[in-house]
Formats: sequence, C-alpha cells, structure tokens
Amino acid sequence: MPEKLLIQGQSIRMDATYFSSRFHGDVNRVEMKKLPLLKGLLHLNVAGADLYDSDLMIVGRLEGLKMLDLDLTDITDAGLRYLSGCSHLEDLRLKDNPQLTDGCVPHLLSLGSLNFLHLENTSITWDGVRSLIEGLDLCEIILDGDFKTYGREILVLSSEYPELEILIKGFALVKNGKHY
Repeated sequence: MPEKLLIQGQSIRMDATYFSSRFHGDVNRVEMKKLPLLKGLLHLNVAGADLYDSDLMIVGRLEGLKMLDLDLTDITDAGLRYLSGCSHLEDLRLKDNPQLTDGCVPHLLSLGSLNFLHLENTSITWDGVRSLIEGLDLCEIILDGDFKTYGREILVLSSEYPELEILIKGFALVKNGKHY
C-alpha cells in the first residue's frame, strides 16, 4: 500500500497526481511546505486560499506540475516569478486576481510550456494580453467581457494565431479571425 501524507487533515497518497486544498482562508505554512513531498503531483488547486507570494516559492518547487489553479488568491505580479521552477506548467488559472497587472507578464512569458491561461477579472491590459499571445504558444486564453471593446484587434490577432481560441466571457469565442 502506498505511503500517505497528512496535509490539512487530508490523507494524500505520496504518489498522488492531484491535490485540491482545504486551505480556503488562512493557509497553514507548515502544511504548504509538505507539497513538494508529493513528487508525482501534476495538478494543484489552491483557489480561494489566502495564498501569498511566499507560498509561491513553495509551489515553484513542484517541477512536474502541469496545471495550477490560483484563482482568487492574494498573489502579486512579483510573486509569479517563483513559478519559473514549474518548467512543465501547461495550464494556469489566475481568475479573480484583480491585483495582477501587466507587471506579471514577463514572469508569465518565462513559462514557455503554457498553453492555457485564464485571466478573467485581472488588471492585465490588452497590451499585456497581446504580449502573452505573441510570446507563448497558447491554445486557449480566457478574458473577461471588458475585452469586447478590442473586438477588431482580437479578430486580427486571432487570424495570426489560427490555433488559438480566445474566449471573451459573456461575449464570444474567437478563433482564426472569426466569432463563434
């Protein structure tokens, strides 16, 4: 029987590939430090936790991580630099983090494996979004409805990246220069 680890009262197999925290609200730093012991972890969901930049230092040590859900946390632009250790990260969810601005774009661009990015309800501007689309090999990006004012620019950019799906919440799905 595989060994188990107790994290936030949850008994987790040491070979677990998925972990969804019960950190909602205050994060126990001692418990966070146990995460790198889960060597096979591919998907970490810490959405809704009072997660800070110092916690991202720990998350950044999860080298095999492919999917990370940081929705509704307290991370900052600068803190995202710690994710550079997640060299296999493909899917990053940053929804409901209005404190994130274009200042985080260089850190996101350093995550060359990203192919899915959820930026709804952040403060990343159209210039930042365009830089991410041009600098990463994304398959899908989700933006909030405020970006509908950039309709023409989005159509043009999507025709230059025909494999990219741009979902503008509550408005349209754009792919290969067309609305769906």
